Amino acid sequence: MVNQGRFNFDAIEYVYFADEAIAFEGFKSGVYRFRIENDIKRWATFEPNAAHGILKAAIPNDNPVLMQGLVMNLRKPLFQDIRVRRALNLAFDFEWTNAQLLYGEYE
Repeated sequence: MVNQGRFNFDAIEYVYFADEAIAFEGFKSGVYRFRIENDIKRWATFEPNAAHGILKAAIPNDNPVLMQGLVMNLRKPLFQDIRVRRALNLAFDFEWTNAQLLYGEYE
């Protein structure tokens, strides 16, 4: 059979958490077993506990990466000058931002 050994459960329980921090605490305490983490700080600072069956793993995929960046509104007079935009680009310290704010997760 195609589905042998699959979908053989008696009940499905939905647990709703109104707050993301409380949901994470629920995950750590075993209320639910699988979590997709989108918070860079929580991902970088969380230490998995193998004794509680928690494994932290990045799951690669081929989906396009969403755009992240600094965007300047060219309708504002300040940003219409290309020299200002270039100066801001040169002043942006990616290495510091990556180390201090993004926990070294970007290359």
